[in-house]
Amino acid sequence: MNTLKENLFNIFSVILGLVLLSSAFFKLIDILEFENLLSSYGSTYFSYLAPFIILIEFYLGLHLLFLLNLKKIAFYTFLMLVLFTIIYTYGYAIKGIESCGCFGGLWSNIFDIPLVFYSKNILLISLSFVVYKKSVTIVSSEDKLKRTIIYLLLAVAIYQSGFRFIPMHKHLPEMEHNLLIDKFVSDLGLDEIYSFSTDSTYIVFLFSYSCPHCINSIANINLYKDQNKVSEIIFIPYGNKVDRTEFDKNFNLKGYRLEDNLDSFSSIITGYPTTLFIKKNNVIFVKKGLMPSPMDFYKKNILK
Repeated sequence: MNTLKENLFNIFSVILGLVLLSSAFFKLIDILEFENLLSSYGSTYFSYLAPFIILIEFYLGLHLLFLLNLKKIAFYTFLMLVLFTIIYTYGYAIKGIESCGCFGGLWSNIFDIPLVFYSKNILLISLSFVVYKKSVTIVSSEDKLKRTIIYLLLAVAIYQSGFRFIPMHKHLPEMEHNLLIDKFVSDLGLDEIYSFSTDSTYIVFLFSYSCPHCINSIANINLYKDQNKVSEIIFIPYGNKVDRTEFDKNFNLKGYRLEDNLDSFSSIITGYPTTLFIKKNNVIFVKKGLMPSPMDFYKKNILK
């Protein structure tokens, strides 16, 4: 019976570990968006917490997965989850922040629903509390090997966090630094491929079929047309026929799509995706990276 209970608590620990590792991994992939989320709590300096939060989740998740120091690690996990829940509640109630950033851009339309967030966190907090109260620390001959593996994986996570992390002041606000701001469509050659009207507002979305941030932006980009935020969306894609075929199986673009691989426009951007807002034939705003929904975007940006 004791063995059965011990195995059950170990299963709880492994589940917690996998959840924390998934959370850290997907935050790392979308670290710029996670930085942006943290900064929305009131200061760009909060964005510097992004790599530390990711590494803490990696550290706790790995120990839970490998069943090391369970009592102590489960207690720290319990405290972290409670703290994250309080912070989210403050952001949602006071700041109007609807994104939890739990798993980066993965299924954010589901995890950002408050009921889903609180249900998930209550379950995880309960599991961590049970593991803390019921687990027994057992010294094993394999512990040394487990620690070696953990620290090797942490070293990789530290390297990737440092490599991907870009301080907010270096990429926001792009309005002040992007050279495309105030350019006319004729300056960029866009008027050669689409007939713009001076009394309309447009989005030009430059993207790659194989770019994860591009893929995760498509549904949000379509919302700008559905909600009549712009007159038209012009999609400028990059990719091969195989990528396009696979893309078309899953997405319906609500706008005007140009031919693939228009080399003449590759020089006007530094990465995918890049979103241009155009009004009176003039670029008034540029957003690089994952594109948020209209509701989230207009909360944080005022277009001229």
